[in-house]
Amino acid sequence: MVSRSDKPAATMIMIGVSRAFVDMRRKTQREMPLPEFFRLSLINDQVRQWQREYPDGFFIDLHRVLGLTRPAIGNHSNCSHFINRYIYKFLFGELGLTAIRDANPADEEHVRAHKHHQVLKAKHMPVLRQHIEKVATILSCAISLRQFDDLFNRRFPSVNTQIGFMFGEMPVMAGRPLQEARS
Repeated sequence: MVSRSDKPAATMIMIGVSRAFVDMRRKTQREMPLPEFFRLSLINDQVRQWQREYPDGFFIDLHRVLGLTRPAIGNHSNCSHFINRYIYKFLFGELGLTAIRDANPADEEHVRAHKHHQVLKAKHMPVLRQHIEKVATILSCAISLRQFDDLFNRRFPSVNTQIGFMFGEMPVMAGRPLQEARS
């Protein structure tokens, strides 16, 4: 409001407010580095006991969508890359994923002693479980990784993925505009 008044004193007031804000932010800035902040806010002091967090069929659908043959025991190594990207990195960001990886390091054969969800604090588990269920639903509907990406971006749009909606473009479903698909 001050800057829109077009008065000579408005510029001086805006400079004063900006300086006060910067001074306040410097005084309240965290003392610890950001990666350490993420570690303290995400990581539990002790590794929690393992329990199943992924629903039945999650890894079957994941192998199908990725076009991989499921091994007799365990899962394909590309499954961990998928989970890191669409589960942990989506929820906690790159710094959060780094904090989780540091708390659960891999050995020289790229094997981790625990699952990532075992090192998280209990307060993050409800959100993690909800997100896993949503991703599992999208996985069950997708027939390819490209289609999964499209469905995931529609369900969890980021600022830069929904530009068509800004210009009033109709969402397309199976090659037809959405209104035609509903009728």
